[in-house]
Amino acid sequence: MKEPLNTEPFVEPLQPSRFHKVYSYLSSNPYFGAGAGLAGLGVCLSITRKLIVISNTIFRRRFLISLQISNEDPAYPWLLDYINRNSARQTRQISVHTLISQAESGRTITNFTYLPGHGMHYFTYNYRWIQVERQREKQVIQKGNYRTPFETVTLTTLGIFASLS
Repeated sequence: MKEPLNTEPFVEPLQPSRFHKVYSYLSSNPYFGAGAGLAGLGVCLSITRKLIVISNTIFRRRFLISLQISNEDPAYPWLLDYINRNSARQTRQISVHTLISQAESGRTITNFTYLPGHGMHYFTYNYRWIQVERQREKQVIQKGNYRTPFETVTLTTLGIFASLS
């Protein structure tokens, strides 16, 4: 009986390359494998952290709109009253602004205005959530005959366009 002819060309067995030898030696070494694995994981986590920081910065620059109003602005008291009346839930941290006036008859008239306290507050306007941060600075400004601390209110919302209408 004749053997069938092998029509496939003869292929010599390839000698492993130096890279393959080094790779197989290092991958079989448990100390190197553990160290390289930890180093690789550390590099991946570091790159991921950097990407998160960069994407957060890009997101804030592109999609957050902020408006800052100081207590020297004439709209400041109106804005604080509006925030207090229209916050998502009635503001729990409030401060009071007292206005005392005296009539010609000598009668004293006292008006109390409740304003949102310092910190973060939230409300909606035209179906957009707005974050309000009220801050008091250490600086003191002089208004008339009395000194008041310098305060700012920062309104922040998501969006591309600054218009809220």
